[in-house]
Amino acid sequence: MERDEEMPFLEGEKRCGHPELQNERSDSPECQRKQQGWLRISAVMNAILFKACLFLVFLLAFKQTSEGASTISGTYSPVNNAIEYEYRRTIANDTIMVGQPSPAWESRMSNLLNNTLLSISQTELDLANTTSIPLQSTDPTRYVGGLGIAHNVHCVKKLKQFLYFSHFYPEVEIGSSHYEYLQYHADHCLNFILQSMMCHMDTSLYTLVWAPGEDGKTMVVKHREPGVQKCVNWDTVKGWMEERAVSSDMMVGPG
Repeated sequence: MERDEEMPFLEGEKRCGHPELQNERSDSPECQRKQQGWLRISAVMNAILFKACLFLVFLLAFKQTSEGASTISGTYSPVNNAIEYEYRRTIANDTIMVGQPSPAWESRMSNLLNNTLLSISQTELDLANTTSIPLQSTDPTRYVGGLGIAHNVHCVKKLKQFLYFSHFYPEVEIGSSHYEYLQYHADHCLNFILQSMMCHMDTSLYTLVWAPGEDGKTMVVKHREPGVQKCVNWDTVKGWMEERAVSSDMMVGPG
């Protein structure tokens, strides 16, 4: 059998593969120059495609990681749409809040706790899957409720009052039933605030520093307060609560 019959799909003579140089031999300088140009273009295109594939792979991995980090949605609250954030620094030793109780402290706590009892609609209760005490003379009927932050602030107040027991309860004897009630209330508040902190975890970084201890001489390890933190804008939430504020004497009584 002739060699051409052994390789019927091959031309007898090698030709240039470039469409403009079909009549040129593959080993001609012009053909080799054109082929090298196409090889360079092909290499560049392959590099671009490779980088695009890598980008898509990393994008998909990041998306899956982000979805895996938050597998449950947030719980409903009527204030959700009013929440705004800002950057703030922690005030280490607020002169009003730290130290002996004073009229300024009383005023601060009163301001924080004012207008924290709120009017809630039936739809909002349904979305939260809960019930509450109705308010008098509302059409359609509205109900009374509040935000968890109000209970937290209330607990801070009760803990301060128990910490300075003799100032706030001079007539109560230690060991009496009323004292035991106040002690139990303080314990309840500690437990509630702990659970709230663990739920709404503060992930701010704090660092350590050597500083003089209680005697002013011995160096002890202390922690620096976190720097700038992302915080809920309290004034915005407070304004939202003020628009819905009601008083306890507006509630429908028992029975």
